Amino acid sequence: MAVASMALAMNAADEPVEVLNASDLALGEVYFAPGWSASTNYTSTYADGIWSLTLGDATSAQWQAQFHLMLNVELSADYYYQLSFDIETNKDVPYLYKLYPKGLNENIIVTGNGTYTCGTTNVQKSGKGLASAADVTDLLFDFGGNAAGTEIKISNISLLRSTTEFAEPEGPDTSSWNEIWNNSNIALGDHYYATGDSWTSSTNYTFSLTDGTVTINLNDATSYQWQAQFRVMPNVAIKAGSQYQLSFTVNNNVATPMYFKMFNAANDAAIVVENTRETLEAGTKTITKVGNGLDIDADKTTILFDFGGCPSNTEIVLSNFSLLTDAEVESGVASVNVDANSPVEYFNMQGMRVASPAEGQLVIRRQGAKAVKMIF
Repeated sequence: MAVASMALAMNAADEPVEVLNASDLALGEVYFAPGWSASTNYTSTYADGIWSLTLGDATSAQWQAQFHLMLNVELSADYYYQLSFDIETNKDVPYLYKLYPKGLNENIIVTGNGTYTCGTTNVQKSGKGLASAADVTDLLFDFGGNAAGTEIKISNISLLRSTTEFAEPEGPDTSSWNEIWNNSNIALGDHYYATGDSWTSSTNYTFSLTDGTVTINLNDATSYQWQAQFRVMPNVAIKAGSQYQLSFTVNNNVATPMYFKMFNAANDAAIVVENTRETLEAGTKTITKVGNGLDIDADKTTILFDFGGCPSNTEIVLSNFSLLTDAEVESGVASVNVDANSPVEYFNMQGMRVASPAEGQLVIRRQGAKAVKMIF
């Protein structure tokens, strides 16, 4: 079976190029460990463009069912890429996938996570290539948390290349979702700032929070990803099975790489929202990412930002944070007095704060933990 080429919406008129052939794909390493005890009660085969998996035993946690597919292609920082495939499952199954240069599993080009429902799902995700010396690309799937007897077929695997950015598929309608971000509850978390090949820690930076705006000044240049990690603690709970949309405004004075993920504060592998590493040109940009909830509830969450690879004298300002969810937001008598004393804030349907809404404008009105959609 030839690898299928998928129809795409492009930002520009240039034609995408398929970089994969069926012969370019081969099975890679497997780690299958229910209860963290290695098991051989699985099958993994690849033939005629179809990757077939059978997971005989149930697993209880993420990373207990890792399967790799090796792509004999080298990706370039000069291009954008779009990964697409069809996945068919006989049962609902949690998943995480990521595409990266072999041996560089933190240099993520494309990633996604959530739960596949029983049936067939078409997946399409894009990202920017990264410079690396690897001539083989690794496609990792993790199905940790699967039920016993789970059968999975992955087919029509395609990897398209373009000189211009791919348009992301239209996301869910979030206009009726509930706002749960509250600036009065957020705090700064741990941070790690190091420079050079020796990863020597530096204190030549500032990290501050004022009225919900986070400001980071990185006075020394960093060379690698993970050398400029800063955590923001929004102090919000995440409900299992719900969807979330994180958005914020970033203003940076020079071009700099940025990666971020929002995750269970007790388990950084339990990711709610994640954005692959990309270079932000100087200026102001609004970032919006939608992700699925977790398999279990999380009492607290953390947002990790990494600007590793930044030049010297980089200033980054993060503001206008919003976190929307399709989950029901609990309210009660105990919260009424708190809300009554909280400032009123307004947001548009894209989650950006509006200082002075226009008459007739559809906005989200938030006061304390309570948010409602209204016409101003």
